[in-house]
Amino acid sequence: MAPRNEEEKSLSDVDVPEEKAAKQPRIDNGLSLRNQITAAPRQTRAWETFRAVGAPQFHVAPMVDQSELAFRMLCRNHGATAAYTPMIHSRLYAEGGDKLCDETFSTTVADRPLFVQFCANDPDVLVKAAKKVQATVDAMPADADGKRAGIDYVDLNLGCPQRIAKRGNYGAFLMDDLKLVSRIVKTATSTLSIPVSCKIRCFDSVEETVRYATMLVECGCSVLGVHGRTREQKDLKATRADWDKIKAVVDAVGSRVPVIANGNVRHYDDAIALMNYTGANGVMSAEGLLSDPALFGRRVRAGVASMTSVDEAMAQRTRYSEPDPSTAEPVGALWPASGTEGCDLLREYLELTREYATPMRMVRAHAHRMLGEWLKEFHDVRDKLVRCHGTPEEYRKQLLEVSDDLRACIVRTERDFPVEKLTDRALRRLEEANELEERKAEAIRQQAAEESMLASL
Repeated sequence: MAPRNEEEKSLSDVDVPEEKAAKQPRIDNGLSLRNQITAAPRQTRAWETFRAVGAPQFHVAPMVDQSELAFRMLCRNHGATAAYTPMIHSRLYAEGGDKLCDETFSTTVADRPLFVQFCANDPDVLVKAAKKVQATVDAMPADADGKRAGIDYVDLNLGCPQRIAKRGNYGAFLMDDLKLVSRIVKTATSTLSIPVSCKIRCFDSVEETVRYATMLVECGCSVLGVHGRTREQKDLKATRADWDKIKAVVDAVGSRVPVIANGNVRHYDDAIALMNYTGANGVMSAEGLLSDPALFGRRVRAGVASMTSVDEAMAQRTRYSEPDPSTAEPVGALWPASGTEGCDLLREYLELTREYATPMRMVRAHAHRMLGEWLKEFHDVRDKLVRCHGTPEEYRKQLLEVSDDLRACIVRTERDFPVEKLTDRALRRLEEANELEERKAEAIRQQAAEESMLASL
């Protein structure tokens, strides 16, 4: 059946020469993307825009209170080629004062390409919030080279499965009202000067998921992020992401817009396998990056960067994504930075928080994640970390001391992996439980002896 209009043609039907796309200048200022991309059918603009910002493959996923500017820059220093802001509540941002807005969003010239993610259930409120962010960025001064900060995409969160999203009627719970989703995306794409992207979760069936993705593309979505789990599958360690659903979405709309795959990316090998298996144009990671912010920079961990066939990708998928009944490792087990790398990454991150103001609650959370696995072995260092407090500078100084202490402990082990130990409290509980069991056994023995004595009378 022929396309209904020019905008519904696939890329194979319109002229988008690769050499022309490759010559597109990288967008490095705050001007609107639509002013820099020549007038063209919608899907052609989507691809030209994506190529103009470098066709990024390795994305830092949006994480509430955790994908803040300092952490995004840390990940960019170690292989990430694009990043999402933490989810911004569109109504609170649109109505908030300067202090709230400054705490909610920050960026810098080097923070590109950048997806600014909003949750919303009202088209007009989303547009108002997005324009407010754009105005903030436009007002930022240029750097010494004349470059400006900028926003490359306004992203609509259609994937948050948490209870707060259900109460607020946003995120993945908008899947129950696709007419509203359609209205939000159409309004945003027709009103904003910045391309609109969407990040979704899957329906139970492949067919519903493909219809959902197709609807978003037809409404004007320029980049589609797909998490291969359903709204109900919130426990990442218990549930494997379904790469087949992501592949079906790529097969259906991948010629029209770039697709970014999400799910089971715990290390670099997973990222390569996911792109090869699904055909996606990029991948994003959340939990994996929290444990190892250098995840995307580890190009040689298992030597799979040259993997090209679907068979090889599927084998890699089985290797890392199928549960192994012979081990206790869960499906979603993460690969933390090995040896002292976590200490080095934390030190680099703390330096970045000096340059980019970061709330201490976020710094604390990142410190625990970067050092986390080793803290399960060295409980005294963990206790010292918990006791850190004071002003931002005092807190950073204490964290650096914790990092140095842990580094010394790790070096003494002559291992690059931790061996978890029971805490003193857990040992006491275990001893108390053993004592209780012994008392119960003794009581049973005494009762049996008394019953035997009575029976002999």
